[in-house]
Amino acid sequence: MIRHIPEGVFPFDDCGYSRNPLSPFEGQSITLDCLCDSGIPILEFCGIHEKAPIASFLGELRWRFVIPAFQCATSFQYRFVFDILSDISLAGNKAKCQQYC
Repeated sequence: MIRHIPEGVFPFDDCGYSRNPLSPFEGQSITLDCLCDSGIPILEFCGIHEKAPIASFLGELRWRFVIPAFQCATSFQYRFVFDILSDISLAGNKAKCQQYC
């Protein structure tokens, strides 16, 4: 399961899976943190053609994505996904499952 709450849980307290800043300004980088208890999370953008950054492991199931600052006002959506490779073979092939947050 992947946990990410953009606004965090409590004001002025880092819950470990929030977005910082919550409402970024033009020219400001964005940090997306999440908890993932199965595999390595992958960030996907919707609405822009930028390549999403790769996650950095922070320890204790915590992962961080840093989105560089955009030079002009940009609006987009994002989601986290992860892949699980199963050891169960079906006709000699590994099954691949993709779960969406």
